[in-house]
Amino acid sequence: MPYGCTPTTSAHRRIAGSDRYRTAPDLAEAIRVLHEWIPASQPRPALPVRAAALIRDHHRRLLLVRGPDDEDFSLPGGRCDKLGPDAPPTAMAREVSEELRLTVVPGELVWTGWSEAESSDGENKVHFLFEANILGTSVPVPNPTEVAEIRWAGHHEALRLLHPAEADRIHRIACGRTHGWQHHIAHAR
Repeated sequence: MPYGCTPTTSAHRRIAGSDRYRTAPDLAEAIRVLHEWIPASQPRPALPVRAAALIRDHHRRLLLVRGPDDEDFSLPGGRCDKLGPDAPPTAMAREVSEELRLTVVPGELVWTGWSEAESSDGENKVHFLFEANILGTSVPVPNPTEVAEIRWAGHHEALRLLHPAEADRIHRIACGRTHGWQHHIAHAR
């Protein structure tokens, strides 16, 4: 088990303090808990859905991207369209193609979760993170309107470069956790 990971058991429901993380044993329980938090008398929020890719090279390094206006790196991917049939695996492949001109096939779903106040405007999001297999060329060609910089990074370097919420997701995946809620706490660099 990677350094810093604690084993997850059926009795292990909290990863950190009650104000930071909440976990559920499966997606059905997560939905049930969300319904408890949002009373039926309140309109259901329409959360943005983000689908991202874990793209690895033959050295097992992760492909990271940094947008033109971003300080931190992120995993390639983007939002699902609000209307129409844009399932998370389809959105992930489309966004990777738009950002990096790579053709990928979605693989295993390795993370599903909800984050609170992750973006600079405090927006909440639903996240899907997929392993992605590259078809054809494996040389990314960044679209300069979407990507200012790319980097292949090993696990520890990726944790240092990624936005803290994305680094947390990568750490949780390495620890065998595949779903959860995240509350982003502002960080100083």
